[in-house]
This record gives sequence, C-alpha cells and structure tokens, in this order.
Amino acid sequence: MNDATFRGLIWNLVVGISQGRFYSIDHESVVVAAQRVQSLLGEFPDGSCTIMVLKDDLVFNNTLFRESGMHGEKLVRLLGAKGISRVEFLPGVSAEEIRRFLADVAAAKAPPGRFAHIRLGRVEMSTAAPGADAGLVDAAFHSEQLARVQAVYGQVSPFRELPLVGLEEVVTTFLLTFRRGANLLRLLSPVKTHSEHTYTHAINVSILAMALAEGLGLQEGSVQAIGIAALLHDVGKLLIPKEILHKPGALSAEEFGTIMKHPLYGAAYLARVEGLTPLAVLVALEHHRKYDTSGYPVLRDSGRRQHAASQIVAIADFYDALRSHRPYRRSLEMTEIVGIMQKDSGRGFNPGLLHRFTQLMMKAAAEE
Repeated sequence: MNDATFRGLIWNLVVGISQGRFYSIDHESVVVAAQRVQSLLGEFPDGSCTIMVLKDDLVFNNTLFRESGMHGEKLVRLLGAKGISRVEFLPGVSAEEIRRFLADVAAAKAPPGRFAHIRLGRVEMSTAAPGADAGLVDAAFHSEQLARVQAVYGQVSPFRELPLVGLEEVVTTFLLTFRRGANLLRLLSPVKTHSEHTYTHAINVSILAMALAEGLGLQEGSVQAIGIAALLHDVGKLLIPKEILHKPGALSAEEFGTIMKHPLYGAAYLARVEGLTPLAVLVALEHHRKYDTSGYPVLRDSGRRQHAASQIVAIADFYDALRSHRPYRRSLEMTEIVGIMQKDSGRGFNPGLLHRFTQLMMKAAAEE
C-alpha cells in the first residue's frame, strides 16, 4: 500500500474527529470524512486496516509509517486523549460506523462505544524512563510483555481461536523497541518464577530471533513473521501434561520422550490456525532439529535441512535456554554460552547465522 493511502487515512481521520468536536455527527464535513475513510480502506486487499500508536509513532498493518507529519502527530494526540492506541477496521465496515467512531473520539467525556466492524484497544510500549539512556529498559516493559504473552498463550486450546492481533502487537512492540536503541541484552526478560518460564522464554526467543533477522537485513515483513513464529515455537509444550512440563527436577527417560513430542503437537495445532504465517508451523516442527539434519523429531525427509527461519529460532532458543536458571542447573554467562555454541557450529547451528548472532551479542555486551 502506498504512502498516499496512509496519508489520506490520517488526514480524513483527523478532519472527521476535529470537525466532530464542533458539529453534529450529521454535519457534512464529518459525513464526507467518514465516506473518504471507507473508500481508502477499500484500497487494502481485504478492506481492513490496523492502526497502532506506539509512543509517538503510527504503525499501519504492522509497518512503521515514518513520514506521518503534523497530521500524524495530531492523530496520535487525538487517539491518546481517549486512551486508544489501536484501531482495527474490519472488512465490511460502513461509513455510518466510521462516522459514529469519529464522533465518539471527538466527544469530550464518554468513552468510545462498541462497533461491529471496528475494534479498539491499547498497546503499551515502555523502553526507558524519560531522559534515561535509550539503552535502558525499565521493569514495566518486561511485566507488560509477560502479561500480553500470557494472555495469548492462555487462548491456546483446540477449541479456541488464537488471537493473532495480540501476537502481531507483541512482535511490533519488540521490533520498534530495539529500533529505538534499547540494548538487546536488557530487552531479555528475567525468569522470576518457574511457572513463568514458558512465557518469558517465548518472549526472549522472539526478541533474539528478530534481532538476528533484522541484523541479516531481512525485510520488515519477514522479521515480523519470524518474530511471531519464535513466539509460538514452543506452543506444543502447552499440550504436554503440566506435571511433566513443570516438574522441578530432572525428567525421566519416559517423561523426556513425552516432552520430545511437543514439536509435533505444536505444528499440528498451528497448522489449524487460519491466517497464521506458515513459518510458525515450520519453526514449531523444526526448532529442535539441527543444522546437520540430526535432532528431533525424525522426519520422513530426514535429509532435508531446517528452513532458514527455523535455523534462526534454533540459535535463539538454545541461547536463551542456557542463560535461564533451571532447577537442575545454573544459568550461564553470555561468553560461556557463545563458546558452547561455537563448538557446535556446522553441526547444531548454521555457521554463518551463528557468526552473525555472536557479533550482535558481543556488540550488545560492549554497549551495556
């Protein structure tokens, strides 16, 4: 979608809300603005569009729009005044719904109402306290991301629909946060309790995988797809009995055999999620396979190497697993982990990807 469409949406949303402050919902200026917004939405492939406000930035369909200008700044302020940081226009939205939405945002007190084809929400991003070093990340960032990932993972069930919008918001927050200069190592969430390990591990693997993908120069859409796949790489563990998954001590051979089935469980579950990036299924299936085609699960085409996205996530997964304290072993320092991984270069890990990952981690350590 070209910039002119985004600018048109911004302009007409701002005009409609601003005019709605002075005139009724039926005033011609509000009606025309709503009609133009509806027309512009029709230029998107499925007639839908998600606008997110992250700090002072506008994000359209998970793509940062850097040249929003003074009208973009005003839209950020208008939505922020109503506590709105995400607007999702769904397919089939009518000009009448848009007009009522504009009027609700313009209203002085009452919160916006509910609409059949417009969803509203909040997206929080916290990178550092005002005036602090951009490399610092405050505790609120970690708690916000943990709560959001827990909410998404809480929907994992064969009988529930996975909330893809929530996943996309989490990944977009990660991407924009480290693009703002936050130190990669400080973005990694600490594990406070054993029960939080599944969620914090998913967060950390997503951040590390996206940082590596970004460092490789991949396009933004690919970086985000890898981020979502990384967030869900271990989703199959949620289908493992909790008494095995959360066992405080070492697993028996039989219990570990059950754990080893989680890539198959995860891939089978994600394959049924409509609208999810296909990379998520591949990564869930392959993240415990190795660069030399060993590992698990053993597949029919066992000689085929992992997809590149799976190789990226496998590196991130291994690194975070060793940096996290577990009941049966201590956490390791970055240099220890990198040393272990280097010894397995060419067998467990793609040598080129591991080299670039090591560079990123060393750079982050030097800047911390």
